[in-house]
Amino acid sequence: DTGHECIRYMTREAYRPKLLILDLDMHDIDGFDVLRFLKETPATRNLDVVVFAETNTPDTRQKALELGVTQFYKKPADYTDLLNIVRK
Repeated sequence: DTGHECIRYMTREAYRPKLLILDLDMHDIDGFDVLRFLKETPATRNLDVVVFAETNTPDTRQKALELGVTQFYKKPADYTDLLNIVRK
């Protein structure tokens, strides 16, 4: 639900998913800060991250790609593409 919850959940040792679907538009913390933290943390560095964002400017997309996202989607997105990524 929040960026801080995402960070707490993703850094637990008990369970780490292989894929994270991250909304960059969170209320409590910048989604880029969450993404940066996950990519700088050894335990989550190789996690595949699919990002959704309201903004689809070249700068936003480029920043997300530079931080290592697997896919970038503008909200609302075509969820057929998302299902194909999850199935992989």
